[in-house]
Amino acid sequence: MSNPDSRLAKILVAYYGFIQALHLVGIGRASVVLETTGEMTFPAPPPAGGWSEQAVNFFVGVGAIDALNAILALIFVYGFFKGARWRGWLGTLTLTVAAYSALLFAFATLPTGAWAHRPVEYLIIVVAFAPVLVLTVAFGYWLVTGRLGNGADAG
Repeated sequence: MSNPDSRLAKILVAYYGFIQALHLVGIGRASVVLETTGEMTFPAPPPAGGWSEQAVNFFVGVGAIDALNAILALIFVYGFFKGARWRGWLGTLTLTVAAYSALLFAFATLPTGAWAHRPVEYLIIVVAFAPVLVLTVAFGYWLVTGRLGNGADAG
């Protein structure tokens, strides 16, 4: 996928926006559940013994950063389709934060047994996020090869 104007590239960018919108909904829902019941749920399903207080605090912090990144990602998606000059740097920022957050999430949840305890929920997360990783690699390629352009006509 060497062309950022290809149909597949546009589908991946639109999908990224869709996933980030769902992520905002999921974070909002999880925040309400945490506030009302004190339990951490999807998108961070707990292991058999539940999450420790420290883990909950960690996930709240990551969730706040993810929510901010999701908002910026939606702005990036808009700018991508409009050919905005800033789409390169904002895409780089939001895709980097999303990839970093995914790795951090995996490293925080895998050793706890949460994936073994709730395999279907974690499989959904992995499958849903996989196209974003493909987009991240493609986006880096577009930037390095100058194929993204600067959107100078779009403002």
